[in-house]
Amino acid sequence: MSEAVFGCNLNVRIPFEINRNVRTSLPEQVANGFRLAISSGHYKPGDVLPLREDIAKALGISVRIPREAIRIPERENLVSARRGVGCTVLARKDKLWKGRVVIVERAMCAGSYNAAMSLGVIDRRDYFRFAASFFRKAGRILPEETFMAAYDRFEGITWYVQAVMKALYASEIARPTEKDVIAVLAQLVEENAMNYGFILSKCSPGAVELLRAVAAERVVAEPMSAEFGRRHGLRAVSSVRFALCSLLKDELLYKREDGYVVYDRLFAEWLRT
Repeated sequence: MSEAVFGCNLNVRIPFEINRNVRTSLPEQVANGFRLAISSGHYKPGDVLPLREDIAKALGISVRIPREAIRIPERENLVSARRGVGCTVLARKDKLWKGRVVIVERAMCAGSYNAAMSLGVIDRRDYFRFAASFFRKAGRILPEETFMAAYDRFEGITWYVQAVMKALYASEIARPTEKDVIAVLAQLVEENAMNYGFILSKCSPGAVELLRAVAAERVVAEPMSAEFGRRHGLRAVSSVRFALCSLLKDELLYKREDGYVVYDRLFAEWLRT
């Protein structure tokens, strides 16, 4: 648990940490941290979450990250944001697909926020059985190939698989197919389109070109290579280097062991459209 103190209020603490060594993006980690803090009762209905600027200062991240992250529990009706009041935790009626929080309990240590934050990928077979059980209880069928289409598309990263599964469940389709996965994914991307357009508008032309190029290839080992530049009509290497540094600083790109990726996978989907 982070004991970082922020602002001038010495009594405020953030009940989770971020982990830069996992594939889960920073906005996802922050959103998941608050989901777990709310679901565990650390933040109770009526509590006001810390200010976004204070969250950023406490965790040592850009203020853009908590600003983007808080929109996720807000869309899920976990919190309500009001000007001059902040983000207030709402009462929740249930915890799973029809509710606001999805926690795969068997895959994380009870009460351990850091373990949950590191949870980028859950075993595909365990996760499929878990998800399929909810469809079965509702008298519906989740085919394995449908689940795996979502799982593989997002490399098993929990938050995105959850988002697609929850949307499929909400659609009330009796037996969703891979085409339905594509349809709900398009819906999720569209819901965030305005935010993504705003983010792109703040980037330089060179950064936009590089973002789109990385999104197109999904993972790029050598973004400053001449071959990669030719494939995507990028500018001079010096311009690509400058854009890369800028995107890493703003945490729009992320470097993992096999190369550079767009942090927000739904943003990457939007960039590819």
